[in-house]
Formats: sequence, structure tokens, C-alpha cells
Amino acid sequence: MPSFFGELRRRNVFRVGIAYLAAVWLLIQVADVVLSNFAAPAWIIQALIFSLALGFPFVLALAWFYELTPEGVKAASDLEVVEGVKFTGRKLDFAIIGLLVLAVGFLLGRDYVLDRPGDLVLTDENQPSIAVLPFVNMSSDPEQEYFSDGISEELLNLLAQVPNFRVISRSSAFVFKGKAIDIPTVAEQLNVRHVLEGSVRKSGDEVRITVQLIDARSDSHLWSETYDRTLEDIFAVQDEIAASVLEQLQVTLLGAAPELDPTDPEAYALYLQAHHILNQGLTDAFPVAERALNQALAIDPDYVPALLELGWLYWSEATRELRPRQEALRLFRRLLEQALEADPESGPVHATLAWIGDGELSDVARHAERAMALDPTNTDSLQLMIGVVRNLGYPEEALYLAEYVVARDPTCIQCLRRLAEAYQIAVRLDEAEATIRTSQSLSPGRDPEHDTLAGILLLKGEPTAALAEYEQIDDEEDRILGITLALYDLGRQEEFEASFEELQETWSRNALTVYAHMGEADLAFEDLDRRLDSGGSPTRIAYDPFFSKMRADPRWPGVLERMGVSPDQLRALDFQITLPQ
Repeated sequence: MPSFFGELRRRNVFRVGIAYLAAVWLLIQVADVVLSNFAAPAWIIQALIFSLALGFPFVLALAWFYELTPEGVKAASDLEVVEGVKFTGRKLDFAIIGLLVLAVGFLLGRDYVLDRPGDLVLTDENQPSIAVLPFVNMSSDPEQEYFSDGISEELLNLLAQVPNFRVISRSSAFVFKGKAIDIPTVAEQLNVRHVLEGSVRKSGDEVRITVQLIDARSDSHLWSETYDRTLEDIFAVQDEIAASVLEQLQVTLLGAAPELDPTDPEAYALYLQAHHILNQGLTDAFPVAERALNQALAIDPDYVPALLELGWLYWSEATRELRPRQEALRLFRRLLEQALEADPESGPVHATLAWIGDGELSDVARHAERAMALDPTNTDSLQLMIGVVRNLGYPEEALYLAEYVVARDPTCIQCLRRLAEAYQIAVRLDEAEATIRTSQSLSPGRDPEHDTLAGILLLKGEPTAALAEYEQIDDEEDRILGITLALYDLGRQEEFEASFEELQETWSRNALTVYAHMGEADLAFEDLDRRLDSGGSPTRIAYDPFFSKMRADPRWPGVLERMGVSPDQLRALDFQITLPQ
């Protein structure tokens, strides 16, 4: 036995085995990244690993029987001296070292370049953080609740303007409204160090605001104050509270402390009332909200928050089929033009104009660039920017924004869904599934999560689980499309053909997705050409992983160019992104 192992060493069998394993590991890592970017099914990488494993004993056998010498490959049994063996050993040593260097380089590149958006640290214990809980309405009139909610939300928005200060957004902070939950538990769930709570008592023009700042770790009060003011001073007192909070937390300001843009107190109260209605989604009260906003704008026609709120009200009516979509867009655009004229430096106005996408792509890029430069920490604007930035050719930056928003709005269902979609587009499917399941746990039975989760599962190569999710979707069109895709992947041919026929008869536009997923390139491009000829521009296919099989086709660049989103066309926009830090 000792002589056998000695012969293994002499014939470099151990060196060959180590070199082979190093090369195989590097090859699998590279293949995993490449195949993931093309949304390849899981069986391909599994087949590759199996094949390489089968090759291992054959490589060892070759190393036993043959040696590489300066004169070429010779049978090991013919070598009476070890010179050739030494020659092979030196070559193998260099090969092993080279493979290890490549492996380290690949790991660094994958972790710090390829996965750059994932480098975002969602929470940093050293970064100041705060949640502003909804202030309690202490007024005798319960209908004054809109005012106490509005005051706390305005304070939240003020503090959120400070760079390097993590402020939890409204939808997550207001989850705890009316709930008897202790402050440390709230802070733990929202992952913040400090909590600001308070109360508002309004009687006529007199307002009393009581606030207290709490250190959640020790559950101790750091600062508290009571402000007795009139409605005329309501903006100044909110500025004063925000400045005091920043001072107590020793937050370093790079510029002046943020301040609210004042308006007439009556217009402000009307705006808060309408905002409260829209936040609650009270469709029956939309006419009340519209009337309040029009009254506010009659007092102050240039009050930008009211102009934006009225525009979003029209859009909400359109999504609920209470107003024709084109009419809502026309009214929304007119209000945005008025708001932009009133305040050309309003980040939310520019963000909304970019999101609507009216006009040339260059206009969209200009508004998006301006919005992010003016107000890079506004999570409401950043939610709009996720899709805009992606359409402008920056999917990694869109993912960064989605992660940033979720870090500041961890219970926001829509935010989690956008993040899951961003992970899906980046083909980071495990993270996408985990994110959408978190969203489901916060909103059990919510239909859109079935749709998103099903698509993720299908891309992961789990068609049975995907089919079960697709079958739970309420929307018939989305349900039939998803079932068709899942049946194809399951190989249930007769059922697939019947489902696809139903889809084509009723919702023919979805045939494109099926053709693309099947890899039927000719049919997919024919369908796509018809759409483009008729004036359509389904730009989502540029990044949708269900269309990944089409991207290697030589016709693909021409399609992107016709849609105006080819790499050269997007680079020509010279879009400069200001990412929040």
C-alpha cells in the first residue's frame, strides 16, 4: 500500500485531481451566473454538475496511465526516470495556482460587481433612525382625526428630507395606529432606534401639540415638549419640532434644516382632510375629497401638494373605473403642468411627470433625473422611480431603489412586491420568493401576490407549485395566461393546447408571452412586429425574464431600437442618476 500511494504521487494523480476539482468548481460558478442571467431552467446546471462528476474518475485514470513530458504525452509505464513526471508536476502546480487566482477573482467580482445592488445595507445600527407614530387625536370632535394624522405625516416627511437619517415611511409607521403595542416592540418591528409620538388637540383656531422622543432601547424619554399655537403658526411649529428632534439625536445637517412650504391655514386643513380620505381608500368619499381640494386651490391656486393630491385622486378614480382613463390622465397632466409652473424645484412633481411618461423618452429621463437630484430620499417619489429607472436601462439601480424603499417602509405591501419583481428581473429568484412570501404574510389572500409568486416559481423550474398559485388568481386573463405557461412546462400537452387556444381567442395579446417562453422565436417576433406596426410599445419585454430566450436572436436589437430602448438610444439620453445613500 505505501508503494501504491507513492506511485500515485509520482504519477501526479493527486495534483491532477486537485486541478480538476478547482477547474470544475470555477466552471460551475461561472455557468451558474451566466445561466441565471438567461433564466435557464435548473436542470441545465444540474446536468452540468452530474457530467463533470462522471468525468472525475476518467481524468484520474488518464493521469495514472499517461504523463506530459517535454517530448509530448507518453505512457507512464514507459518512463524509467522521473524527469517527465517532474515536468508535469511543475505544470500542474502552475495550473492549480492559476485556477485559485481566477476563483478568488471571480468571487470578488461576483460579490462586489455583479451583485452590486445587493450590497445595500438595509439597516445600519450606527445610522440615526426614527419612526413617527400617528399622533393621537385629543380633540372633542373625532372627525378632527385627519388633522392629527396630517401633522404627524408632515413631520415624518420633514425628517425624511435629511440625508443619512433613516425615517420609516407612513404606511409602515401608521400600521400601529390605535394598537396597544409598547414602544420597544414597535421599534423592533420597524428596526429603528428612536420613536416620536404625540397628540394633537384642536379647538377652533387653537392647537395644542404634545410630542415626546423615546429611546427604544432603554424605553426612556429623551425629550418632550408641549406647543400651544394658533393655526396661523402651524407650519412654524412643525418646523420647530423637526429641528428639535434632529438636535436631540445629534443628526449632522449638511445644509439648513428642512422646512414646510406654508400656505393659507384653511387651505392646509382642507388638503389634510382630502389626503386623509385618499389614504383610507374611501371611494364613496372621493367627491368630498375632490370638493375639499378644489376649495383649497380656490384659496391658494399654487399650493403644490393640493395640485398633486387632486391629480392622484383622478388617477385613483380611473383605476377604480369611476372615471375614463384618458380623461383622468388629461386632468392629471394639466394639474402637473400647473404645479411645475408654481414650483419648478418640486421633486415629487418631476417624479410624477416621469412616471406618467408623457412625451419623448428624453423628457422622461429629464424629469426623473431632476426628481432624484432634488429629493433623493422621498420614498413616495422613489417608488415611482423604480419602474422609470428600469425602463431607462438601469435595472440594477432600480433594484437598489426598491431595496432602499423597503428598508424605510418594511410593511408596505406594494413596496415588497416591487422589490420581489426587481429581484425576479435580476434573476435572484430565491430572494424574490422570500420577499413575496413576506408580503403574503402581511396580506393573506391578496391576489397580486399569487401572480408574482407564481411567475417566480415558474422561473425557478417549479411548474407544479406555480400552477397552484396561478389557479388562485382572481383576474381571469392573468389566471389563464399563467395556467397556460405552467401547463407547457409540465408537459401536459393536450391541456396546454386547450388553454392556449382559449387565451388566443379572448386575450390574443398574451400569445406573445407564451411564444417567448416556449422559445418559438419566429412566432414571437411575428407577433411583436404586428404590435409595433400598430403603434404598440411593450417595453417591459426588454427586461422581463420570460422573454430571455429571445435576447440571443439577431432580430432582438432591431426590436429594441424600434421601441426606442436600444442600448445606444438609452445611452444617448445621458441620464444621470442620484441614488440615495
